[in-house]
Amino acid sequence: SKHGLCVTPIIGLISQSSVAEPSQLTLNADEVEAAFAVPLEYFADPENCDSAIPVNWGGKIFLLRTYLYDDPESGRQFKIWGFTAHVVREVAMRAFAVHN
Repeated sequence: SKHGLCVTPIIGLISQSSVAEPSQLTLNADEVEAAFAVPLEYFADPENCDSAIPVNWGGKIFLLRTYLYDDPESGRQFKIWGFTAHVVREVAMRAFAVHN
């Protein structure tokens, strides 16, 4: 991360997907404004990337991507960017064997 933390994403499969539906989650209002679900395929499609800005991070060029997702459940638009966008895009690219 930008603060020098080592972050290891953990990916799993939830066999009963209804328990992970955003409406079924208990949120801490002090930490989370809203929960929403985005199909993983969304991040594998380059057309869904709203912007990709090159930034120099630790001497390497890194694309800072931003996705805007229109959630059909809530009618709201959510911005997914930064480290979250980077991790979920990398997972999607590998899951669907998309090559850059």
